[in-house]
This record gives sequence, structure tokens and C-alpha cells, in this order.
Amino acid sequence: MKVICCDVCQSFIPLSSVWQQCRCGNISGVYLSDGLHAQVVIEDKTRGRVIGVPNSIRYGFKREDTCWVFKETSDRIDFLKEHPK
Repeated sequence: MKVICCDVCQSFIPLSSVWQQCRCGNISGVYLSDGLHAQVVIEDKTRGRVIGVPNSIRYGFKREDTCWVFKETSDRIDFLKEHPK
């Protein structure tokens, strides 16, 4: 599971197959049709990130596990310069 997180407006939003955006518009993203890869736009990269949450946490199989922040070089996320039209 991928979650977009904005430090500007304190939004924490799970990605879906429909474009999601934080309250202030600093970060937005969408899962691609394969359900694994995503596209994300971050206006101020120092104040937004994409966090990976293990499915074991998402589905409640575990109460604790390790989450991670996706780097811009991730092969699962396309960091775009602007929202596609």
C-alpha cells in the first residue's frame, strides 16, 4: 500500500485508482492499472513523500512492521513534474 504524506497541510492519504490530492495541493498521486505502480506529483519535494505500508499492517495481520519512504529512483513510482492532463 502506498500513502502520500504532506507536511504542509498534514494530510495522510492512501493512493487509489483515482487521483488523490492532499488538502493544500502539494502532493497528489494515483495507482496505475496494474495496482503495483503509481504516478505522483510533489510540488515541494522537501515537504511531501510517498510512504510504503506493508499489506500485513493494512489488513491487520500484524500490529507492527516496517514502513518505508519511496526514493525518487524507485522503480514502482513515476515522480512526475506536473499533473497529467
